[in-house]
Amino acid sequence: MVKQKSKKGLVSLIIINYNGGRVTLECIESILKQDYKKIEIIVSDNGSKDDSIQQIKKRFPKVLILELGENKGYAGGINEGLKRSSGEYIIVMNNDLILRKNTITEIIKRKEEADIFGVKNYYVSRPDTLWATGVKLNRLIMKAKLVGTMEKDVGQYDKTNFEHLVGSFLFIKRKVFDKIGGFDEDIFCYYEETEFQERARRNGFRILFVPKATLLHHVAYSSGGGSNVTTDYYLVRNRGKFIRKYQVWYLKPVAYSSLLVETILRPIKQIAKFKFRGSLNSWRGFFDFLKGIGGRKNF
Repeated sequence: MVKQKSKKGLVSLIIINYNGGRVTLECIESILKQDYKKIEIIVSDNGSKDDSIQQIKKRFPKVLILELGENKGYAGGINEGLKRSSGEYIIVMNNDLILRKNTITEIIKRKEEADIFGVKNYYVSRPDTLWATGVKLNRLIMKAKLVGTMEKDVGQYDKTNFEHLVGSFLFIKRKVFDKIGGFDEDIFCYYEETEFQERARRNGFRILFVPKATLLHHVAYSSGGGSNVTTDYYLVRNRGKFIRKYQVWYLKPVAYSSLLVETILRPIKQIAKFKFRGSLNSWRGFFDFLKGIGGRKNF
């Protein structure tokens, strides 16, 4: 990735939009209400079929819109946004978030303590209930799991030193990208933020959870609302790629065995919900991983 000249103190927010409509507009509006004003907003649009882009242009003419014309996934959309960004700091984020007024300010206060920063996510529908605070990576089987989901927030995670942060919103110093490059587009979506953070950690960069920085999350709006058969494909395939790249050789048999179990269980769960169409997509993901296939999958 080509190094960009950055403007000191400027925060570039890169939003990934795909048929986001009203949700994307709410997200941008919350950004413009931040008490930290040195910002630029970039929307990477992954070939939306709705009128998202027209609405953004009409309501927020100063927002830079990158019309990519096709679905490049989360990783590709972020990387395109990075090429056009000018900030010393980069925020990569979903379009289904509503920031609190002081979200960015709380991170800026602690900017000397780390290189990548995460925030506390609450449900939009339940603003006193956590969606996630961080990510627990099981290093035996190399499987990532959100921490705090559906729990009432009583500060139980405020002093936790997470190894990985929630990928819906990451505040990243530009120097991280300058050294390790952007997001892995071969992953396309799911596990791309886990891979990026693991790569950053292994290059000596520090990760910090900032509990006073909070936001509201519509949760999986941009990917269709929670678990689905398309998600099953990417989670299995990309976890396999993550294992291959980062697990030590003598633990790979354990991790791959766990991946096979996940591949078997996901169709059972889908069928139990009477979701028959595409219920075997986890197997497609598993075999595509074995064949080294990456990027976007056309179903």
